[in-house]
Amino acid sequence: MPPKLDLGSERAIASEVGARDTASLVKRFSEAPISQTGPLVDNTAHSIVIAALARPEEVESIVDFAIELVPKLQEVKEAYPSLARDRTFLSAPRPSVRGAGEALRAALTCELHTAILRASQLESTPQEEEQDRAGLPRAYWYNIIGHALLASRLFVKGDATWKEGLWPLVEDALQRSLFSHGATTYGSVAVNAVLFHGAGASLKAYLAPQGQRTGLGDKFVWYDGEAKDKNAEWGWEDVRVRLTAGASAADRSAASDDKTGIFQHILQVYDATASRFLDNAPPKSIEDADAKTIYSSWAWLSQAQNSSEEGFGKFSNPVDVAESTRALAELSRRVQQLSEVVQSCESRRWQGGVGDAKALRGIAEEVERLEEKLKGAWQ
Repeated sequence: MPPKLDLGSERAIASEVGARDTASLVKRFSEAPISQTGPLVDNTAHSIVIAALARPEEVESIVDFAIELVPKLQEVKEAYPSLARDRTFLSAPRPSVRGAGEALRAALTCELHTAILRASQLESTPQEEEQDRAGLPRAYWYNIIGHALLASRLFVKGDATWKEGLWPLVEDALQRSLFSHGATTYGSVAVNAVLFHGAGASLKAYLAPQGQRTGLGDKFVWYDGEAKDKNAEWGWEDVRVRLTAGASAADRSAASDDKTGIFQHILQVYDATASRFLDNAPPKSIEDADAKTIYSSWAWLSQAQNSSEEGFGKFSNPVDVAESTRALAELSRRVQQLSEVVQSCESRRWQGGVGDAKALRGIAEEVERLEEKLKGAWQ
């Protein structure tokens, strides 16, 4: 079994990511044995995603933090080998890379890719999918949109290496929606609405003919998990034509039947985003929206943060989870520090250590209360 980090370390990493504390993370990686580098990479990548879900309006600073962190980790653990992981039906592949920084980039991209893949891939028949859509909780959409938002802004602000790593995510998302043969998921509509709002201009510049990249695969078949025309190539103009054609009649019919109004709002944002690409204006004339602008366009999104509905995978209140995790990490460090003080006092028969012991007990009780809150946020 691969090594794991202890709970205290996981919480400390979450706290350092939340505080954008690059120096502490670099120090943590530099001091860790090689056997712990993999778990450190995975936990840091996951903490970045959680931070983005907890504070979508702060995604720009989270993206800047992730981009800054990668080369710094590469310097301190340049020789670390990260093995490749194969693609499965609903899990994205992960390339083999060398260095902790490149491993973090690969882990973060893989986690985002897997979330987008699951949102864009039918897991049942189209008829069953149709029946399931009406009952989807707000937190399900919150989860999808949060991952797509982080991915889109990383694509825009990252350099060529980031774009290269994120391209398989984008290609899968477009292949399963705009280049699909028949049924698509509601999730893919939400992904595209965010992706083109946050990175549409950058995608236009990246794809042929203005860029060098062409997508591969047309007529994606959901029950085969692959494109019917595997060798079909497509560039920006193909994307633009299909994007501006609008959502399918089936999606619009479903939106009119959705009593929550959520999917109808998603389609409205999708239509507004697609309309920006109706002409052939140069990329600079169409600015990619930043995270705060995108977040503000989803009027119902903030309600998901305080929703009591059961979320996708019981992720019903990401804000409480992230905030509790950060607070617990900080309190855990304080407990450890005070434990050392108390042990020192004990060696002197508690001379002057009574106040420290009381403080330790008070913080320990606060940790227990926050742990109960953390558990409740996942139930």
